[in-house]
Amino acid sequence: MCITTSRKYIVVDLENLLGRDRSLEGVREVWGHLKPLITPGDQVLVASGPTLAKAAVFALAGEGVRYYVRADSDSVAELIYRVDESHAASRYSTFVICSGNGRFTEMAERARGAGLAVWQLCGRGALSRSLRDATALHGHLRLSPEPTNREFALAS
Repeated sequence: MCITTSRKYIVVDLENLLGRDRSLEGVREVWGHLKPLITPGDQVLVASGPTLAKAAVFALAGEGVRYYVRADSDSVAELIYRVDESHAASRYSTFVICSGNGRFTEMAERARGAGLAVWQLCGRGALSRSLRDATALHGHLRLSPEPTNREFALAS
């Protein structure tokens, strides 16, 4: 099958990109970095746990993204098996994983095996070597420093 599109399927793991930050401002900052990369026809799936989902739905209202709210911020495995990379390959040419979490390595390998170019962007979270090795292009979002413990306490 010959793909003639340059459309992207983008999976965004907000918790990993933001580190410990769960603020509305943090979500807006991440989106400010990602939005210029998104072109008409791209599919964006924003995944998060329930706490951050509240901020994401508010911050990203009207942006045309799909949401996947996991049971908790660590249940990435649920998302990994919900995405059909073979189907994505019939509609998109590039698969972008916005996370440094090594649990996405299997997803990256399946996407690559389906014929998609696989990119990876990371933020404040740790970058897995296995995920990096499974992707062809790598980037790092230049986010502001993570809020301090005192700032987290004041926000609560």
